[in-house]
Amino acid sequence: MCATMGPEGLVAFDRLAGSDKSVDELGRKLTGEPIPSLVPVPVDTLGCGDALLAASTLFLACGATHTEAAYVGTVAASIQASLLGNHVVSKPELLDRLRHLSQPGVFVRRTREAAEHAQVSPSIPRR
Repeated sequence: MCATMGPEGLVAFDRLAGSDKSVDELGRKLTGEPIPSLVPVPVDTLGCGDALLAASTLFLACGATHTEAAYVGTVAASIQASLLGNHVVSKPELLDRLRHLSQPGVFVRRTREAAEHAQVSPSIPRR
């Protein structure tokens, strides 16, 4: 689960280890991780939410945590925001952006490795 904050990025929420699934006192059972927007000046925000949801859903299906999936989704949204119009964010573009982040720490390396091994269908060619 995540909450978007527009140009400020988003907050990704994960269930705390050992917490039950009841909704009583939910705030004590979640941890939130802020993920900043990765594009300082968006060209066009059309399709950013779609890119975020598509990439993060793929990573959740591959076993990523909510925070890891939200990070990859944010990377996909940053690619989309740098383009004019709505385009498909391809696997090579996603991998390239992950490789070129300014401080590739363990989290980024792990995410990049997961993206390289993800089995996805070929993207639709760009116009």
